Amino acid sequence: VEYLPSILRELTVTLSHGYMLHVRSATLQSILFALSEHYVRPDDICAEDASSLSFDKCVPAMMELIQEDIFGVASEMKSAESTRKRVIKEAMGVKSYESLEIMSRLILFRPSMALSKSVPFSSIHAIVQPLLERLRLPDVDKATIGKVRECLNKVVVGISRNTSAIAVEIMPFVYTTITSSLSACINEDGSLNDSDDDDDDEGDISIQISGKKGSATNSSISAKKKLKCTVSTWTPSEKGNVIDLRGALELKKKQKQELRKVRDGASAPKLTGSSRHGPAATVAKKNFNDPSQASIVVFVLSLLYSCLKRSKLDWNDSDVKSMADPFVPFLTRCVKDCSDKEAALLCLRCLNFLLRWELPSVPGSAKILCSNVMGILTSVGADARNEMTLGCFKILSFLLHLDKKAGALAMTSDDADEAINNTSDVVGDGGGLPLKKLQMRALISLLHGAITDVMPHNSTLALIKAIASRKYLSAEFYDMMEIILKLNVQSQQENVRQTCGQIFLQFYIDYPLGKKRLEQHMEQMVQNVKYVYESGRLSAIEL
Repeated sequence: VEYLPSILRELTVTLSHGYMLHVRSATLQSILFALSEHYVRPDDICAEDASSLSFDKCVPAMMELIQEDIFGVASEMKSAESTRKRVIKEAMGVKSYESLEIMSRLILFRPSMALSKSVPFSSIHAIVQPLLERLRLPDVDKATIGKVRECLNKVVVGISRNTSAIAVEIMPFVYTTITSSLSACINEDGSLNDSDDDDDDEGDISIQISGKKGSATNSSISAKKKLKCTVSTWTPSEKGNVIDLRGALELKKKQKQELRKVRDGASAPKLTGSSRHGPAATVAKKNFNDPSQASIVVFVLSLLYSCLKRSKLDWNDSDVKSMADPFVPFLTRCVKDCSDKEAALLCLRCLNFLLRWELPSVPGSAKILCSNVMGILTSVGADARNEMTLGCFKILSFLLHLDKKAGALAMTSDDADEAINNTSDVVGDGGGLPLKKLQMRALISLLHGAITDVMPHNSTLALIKAIASRKYLSAEFYDMMEIILKLNVQSQQENVRQTCGQIFLQFYIDYPLGKKRLEQHMEQMVQNVKYVYESGRLSAIEL
């Protein structure tokens, strides 16, 4: 490791152009792979001693080489059709992605070192910051966003396998990164800006001309006051016009030569968008659902979810709970305002873990989160094979188990049977359910479709069981119990048959049933004992 700075210096100077750029990236990947098998990182180290680590000191230099390979001339050469990738084996694939993963796994993950004046940089910031800066560029294209997103995914994989990444360092880094990146997208009321500000209204934008400062503002004010003015006649100039065919050819040749000087579109004049009027017009800020901003959200939430899944965060620790508590309101807003499917799915997955921790902010965000989740369910449908649908079902199951102190509305068995037989509106609040009556009706309808179309998933049955435990009363829920009774014998999965039997038994004992409906259920259970398959008959006998 002591010779790594000298090796990087020689790689930068010697392999600097042409096919040697591919050789340089492959060599760097081979060096990092060899180091990963022998390098032992000291995890327990103070900030002053961490600045002397040989490997971490080389991170900025390695990031320069990696960025040149992914975003620079080497990337353009690989994408060119004339590149002979079979002859130059180093040009096959992008080795720098694997280098990013190895480097993220070997560094000392101490983002809090950035607060110390004695330490010039933090290794994780040296890796992440250049990538995030590319996403913040106003003219970033889709190809660059895709490359940065792949880089950030490799960083997440590396950090999740980094043994020095502890909860005290991960939680502040995640929250600081996402809030600082999305600070321009958060409105004054705390909601996220998801509107498109790039309108074509030219009435409010003044054109800046040469003159004193503030001339554009004064001219716009005077234009509003003076609506009537004298318009002078304007005639076009004939200066520079082409007279004959020879002049036209020379002008065309001159224009081609001028275009060749602009190698990329970054230095070309821009006459469209919010900056078409010159420096006086401000550039519209990016909204929350911009692809570049969504990539930042996906990176941060992927890191948080990976650490939660790998049990890097101890939910029994009070300090970890206090650091995780601000994530619940923020993720609740993200579920509502985020239109990126991957980001919304990561929000649901992170909330699935955080809701189990009994955080102080969960009760205050329960109703808002339920409404936001119902908005997602109504848009994605009741397909039990969709990960988004299953994630929403899990969230609602946790929220319904939060408060079971209040009971269901009082109702006699005769009234319930008469109302259900007449398919009238029998709706109980279920003891303070976090959803409104119309939302509960929509949820029951979605669950009805989820267990009818395909084989029900465990999360679907868990949500139905949670609703039954809250003693929610409605005609649609009573009808759904008939399907649950059929699945108790017809399902080919043993766990589904057992869960359906538990749900129906809880419904049969706790819910008010009229005489007629009670007889119908008894007859159905007796018929289930005569089911054609043995597994179904055994489930019916156990019930």
